[in-house]
Amino acid sequence: MVFTKRVLELSRSLRPQFIVTTDEVLTELLTFSATDRQLRLEASLVVHDVLADENVRVVPQTPSSPGAANSQVPPAAKSKT
Repeated sequence: MVFTKRVLELSRSLRPQFIVTTDEVLTELLTFSATDRQLRLEASLVVHDVLADENVRVVPQTPSSPGAANSQVPPAAKSKT
C-alpha cells in the first residue's frame, strides 16, 4: 500500500524523535480499516509496530489528553523540539 510505505518512510526519517499518541488514535485506525480485509491486516501490523516501538508512547485517552500527552515526553526529547 502506497500510504503505508510513505508513513513508514516518514517514521524512519523522524528517528530518534519521540512520538506520543493516544490509544484512541490506534482504535480509530483499526475501526477505519475494519471493512477491508487487506487494510485491516495492514492496520493491525502498524498498530503492532507502534506498540513495540520504544520511541512511541501510547497514553490513555482522557478529556485532558492533549495536555497529558505532553507530560509523557521525556525531558531529553522536549529539549530537542
